[in-house]
Amino acid sequence: MESSWSNMRRGSLPPNPTAVEERINLVRGVYASQVIMSPTHEIQEIHVLASSRRNPKQIVRDIESLMLVIFGVRLDYRKISLVQVDEARFEQWSPRVRLQQVRLSTQGGNRRAQVTLQLGPRDVTGEAVGERSDTLGDAELAAEATLRAVRELSDTMPEIQLREVKEVQLQAGRTVLVSLELTLPEGERELFDASQNRLGLAGLERRLLGAAWVRGDLPTAAARAVLSALNRRLPVFRRAEASDLLS
Repeated sequence: MESSWSNMRRGSLPPNPTAVEERINLVRGVYASQVIMSPTHEIQEIHVLASSRRNPKQIVRDIESLMLVIFGVRLDYRKISLVQVDEARFEQWSPRVRLQQVRLSTQGGNRRAQVTLQLGPRDVTGEAVGERSDTLGDAELAAEATLRAVRELSDTMPEIQLREVKEVQLQAGRTVLVSLELTLPEGERELFDASQNRLGLAGLERRLLGAAWVRGDLPTAAARAVLSALNRRLPVFRRAEASDLLS
């Protein structure tokens, strides 16, 4: 399914408020949002569920800046209703994406990785195929399969690409690092400050980093590293549950 991210042009409000909510949900500290529009296609209210670790005024300013920079809309801050919750308690209450299984096989000379994830009662599986048969190649396939499984969880998920998988030996043990990057529609890429890897005004994170200890095999650690990057950074996983509080 084609994401609404790819159908949007800068300086206009999309007809579906979900596309606006997707952007707001990427502001640092925001768990979920709900945008209410008028019959004349104007924003009436924005309800936001956010972490208590950030200054509420800063979150509101970030949302105002995001609306102006991406959509060309000057938003009255009084239209933003912000509720902050304790992050630790919210994480306990809200389900997280969990790794169920990582399977590797060889078919026709190619390596195949299958990763199964669970979110609440739902299981999804992603697959990736490659030619490399070494351990790091398997880890990269597992990381890519994890991303593909994640995309099955939400049709509003922005496109995320795997940039690098690296094994690092620390004094405490072996770890795996993964680097991910949001792929933005043409016309929005120049909005990001390359030196900070983020939109300077709105606090959007374009690059994500995940890490996991190697407690068994490298591919499983790579899959866990992808989830460590996404579970805490992209509230899209918890959006349906969190939005219930905003309804």
